[in-house]
Amino acid sequence: MVFVDADNSEINAAFITEFEEQSIQLVIVEIEILKSEPSPPEEPSPPEEPSPPEEPSPPEEPSPPEEPSPPEEPSPPQEPS
Repeated sequence: MVFVDADNSEINAAFITEFEEQSIQLVIVEIEILKSEPSPPEEPSPPEEPSPPEEPSPPEEPSPPEEPSPPEEPSPPQEPS
């Protein structure tokens, strides 16, 4: 038995471990189950309505320059209690 790897290179069955062989068989069984299940009829999707063209946003007005805040007065040193 010859298996084909993902890159289409053949793998000699002698090098496949028992675990790999079981997982390969599981995949084959899952594929057969999926093939045997009747696929539900696909509902046609409603046609998408074209979105209305976006109105260009008005240019932003430059914000007025911020006035420098007055320097804070240093707080008086706290006396140890």
